Amino acid sequence: MHDRRRELLEGLLSEIKNLQVSDLQMVEIYAELTEIAETIFDLRYEEIKTTKTAPKKVEIDSMNVMGLKSIDYSTRALAILDIKSGEYLNSIVSLTLTPARIYSKLFDKDPAVQASYLEKSVAKYIAAKAAAARDKNE
Repeated sequence: MHDRRRELLEGLLSEIKNLQVSDLQMVEIYAELTEIAETIFDLRYEEIKTTKTAPKKVEIDSMNVMGLKSIDYSTRALAILDIKSGEYLNSIVSLTLTPARIYSKLFDKDPAVQASYLEKSVAKYIAAKAAAARDKNE
């Protein structure tokens, strides 16, 4: 069901690129795609986590692809929003925390890649905290 929703929205994205749509409509679509990909990522993560046998590479790759898609969509939404504006603080923080959580769960056999995922996770958590602090000071 989630895969189908994602496919439909991704198809919509390619069709509306030539149309004039508002920035907020694009943010809504990207936010929805972020949530869908995040849900699929979480489901695949739990499947891998609860399996008694070692996960296959294809399973890990499939999970990582969904996680990276969720991160990509949230990044696109954040690029549209005015990061300095407190008007969209809840959306900004949510779209920043999603990648932070996903980066911390992505898996790679290469320790350097794994470490870079964790560094990106920490950076996203710091960015979310900074966005909240900016809003508090305004």
